[in-house]
Amino acid sequence: MITLSLADTETVIQAAFNRWLDHDPSSFTIRVGGHEVRVNIELRDQRFDCGTPGYNMRNADVPALRQWVPLHIKNAGAVGGLAPCKNVGDAGQVNAVLRVSVMFNFHVNLVNPCDASADC
Repeated sequence: MITLSLADTETVIQAAFNRWLDHDPSSFTIRVGGHEVRVNIELRDQRFDCGTPGYNMRNADVPALRQWVPLHIKNAGAVGGLAPCKNVGDAGQVNAVLRVSVMFNFHVNLVNPCDASADC
């Protein structure tokens, strides 16, 4: 996997959220950190699920992402948040979510498993 910086992860999440705002569930590619990152989007069961297979983020960046999400993932009074870390296979994952009628749900893969003693 390729590890993206916090800033690049935020850029990718924002681009996917803009698609959600435009009601555009088509996957796309975005250039960040010298990489062409494929963002997969799938609309299913009232969820706008997004993610970047093959890319991850450092676990140490989770607290900063947790602060960033509510400032940038919001719409019509609804404010997004970062779901608690869960282990998926050998690594952790957090989700940037906005819970409305069609939920925005961006999966962020982490470098390492979740650490129960940390913020991720």
